[in-house]
Amino acid sequence: MPTPSESFSAISATLEKDILDIIPYQRYQRAPIYKMFGGYEPINDQQDIYRENTSISVGTRGTSMQNNNLYFDIITGQTGGAGAMSTALQVGYGSVPLAQGIVPLTRQYAAFTIGEDVLLTPGVVKDTFALSIEQGINSSAMDMSRQLYSDGTALIGTANATQSTPSTTFVFAASTNGDIDYAEFVPGTPYGGTLLQIGTNQPVQVVGTTAVNTVTLSSPITWTAGNSVYKVTPDGVQANVENVGLNAIIATGAYAGITDPSWVAAKVTNSFGSFSANGGGAAMNNTWIKASRNGNPSNIFMNMTLFGAYGNGLTSLKQFNYNDPLYAGWPTLEFMGTNGTVVLDPYAPDASIYFLSPKTMWMAYLEQIHWLPGTQGVLNRIPGSANFEAVATMYEAAFCNVRSANAIINGVTP
Repeated sequence: MPTPSESFSAISATLEKDILDIIPYQRYQRAPIYKMFGGYEPINDQQDIYRENTSISVGTRGTSMQNNNLYFDIITGQTGGAGAMSTALQVGYGSVPLAQGIVPLTRQYAAFTIGEDVLLTPGVVKDTFALSIEQGINSSAMDMSRQLYSDGTALIGTANATQSTPSTTFVFAASTNGDIDYAEFVPGTPYGGTLLQIGTNQPVQVVGTTAVNTVTLSSPITWTAGNSVYKVTPDGVQANVENVGLNAIIATGAYAGITDPSWVAAKVTNSFGSFSANGGGAAMNNTWIKASRNGNPSNIFMNMTLFGAYGNGLTSLKQFNYNDPLYAGWPTLEFMGTNGTVVLDPYAPDASIYFLSPKTMWMAYLEQIHWLPGTQGVLNRIPGSANFEAVATMYEAAFCNVRSANAIINGVTP
């Protein structure tokens, strides 16, 4: 019986032609917030084939890249060159207050391994890689969603309680409404072995998940209640390695290096409290109207508990319209008639309501998604192993050029 052998050229062709397209497709399907930044777009009428939205590439629309940073043009205020003329037709001239924002470009990746025994079996490589990607759908979507909701510092959560004697069992502080399980963002070995920095400790690896918000660490350490927990890259980098997302964009402080007083979100309401007791509908109306002054907040994102509370309110009013305009797999409801869409995103921070104007948000690409070249086409043999790896990667940055077209309500309970 002849010895079977690998056809690396055939495997590479399969990965390039069939598998690479699955990655953006799955992110688009599972992470609806990505569409707000123009991450992907459908390219056929059936909405089942996707690609990166190439409308914003570095070097277009006033974007440029220097020293691993993305620079983009923004308008921070009004121009004085507008008003009424006198009978002498004297015109008052003004200049548009242009400024240049800056956010870091981030390297995103999706990596998979495959054993040589699989390569020796004819006809299974495509199915095996497709299965690997399918199994990683939620992880990829959650990580991208977490980044686009965060501030770029890879903050996962905080410590639930003080641990004064070294321990390997770590518990995250629970989210406000209990809709988020922070342990899902940090899989352990052999499914990832996420590196975490807890407080001032050296990075430790997650080796398993034992319960909601609870993980087992590779070595015992101590920590204090409220300590920040950061996701650390395999090479030990923690700060400013991820997309700078909504928690920086929709805020009262600086964003993209700009501190101009007019360069803020339309409205930031903190510690709102009970949605029903505090007139949640009225607060949503006021926030939406405020953001409408400078944009079109046509999408309102919220997590499961608040989405249910909003839907229950519509039910009592006998007004319950159901849409799905995002093609993202999650249900939506109407707001302000058809002027706004309320989107259920299970990965949104569960105590916040986001009012977003999609035309102000962009995803700029320096590199489109591609396989890193390996020693055998797009496959690399892992040293000291009979396994091969494939790494799909892209180089991108998310940014917003009109902060005042977006708003947020924080601290919301049902």
